[in-house]
Amino acid sequence: DGVAFGSGTLVDVQGDQGLVITNWHVVRDAAGDIEVAFPDGHRSKAKVIKTDRDWDLAALVIWKPQCAPVSLSPTAPQPGETLTIAGYGSGNFRAATAKCTQYVSPGRSLPFE
Repeated sequence: DGVAFGSGTLVDVQGDQGLVITNWHVVRDAAGDIEVAFPDGHRSKAKVIKTDRDWDLAALVIWKPQCAPVSLSPTAPQPGETLTIAGYGSGNFRAATAKCTQYVSPGRSLPFE
């Protein structure tokens, strides 16, 4: 009977649908409908179409919003490049920018990038 918040990124739009990438832990315990909200007021029910628990990722399909998707880089960031992370880790939205220093794998049998 509660509500949880998380962040995600629109990464693709095809036809009347959009693809949002978020963290698996954001949708993991959802017992009811998942809804995605955009700053312009657009709201859409979302359906989880793929998850990766090891890397803490989830892909959601939504109705197409009136904004453009964020372009994804074809290559992983290299040490020394500037990265920004954003989310609701402490319950309030926050963002941090710093240099990439290393990769950390979520498991011994998984690659570092």
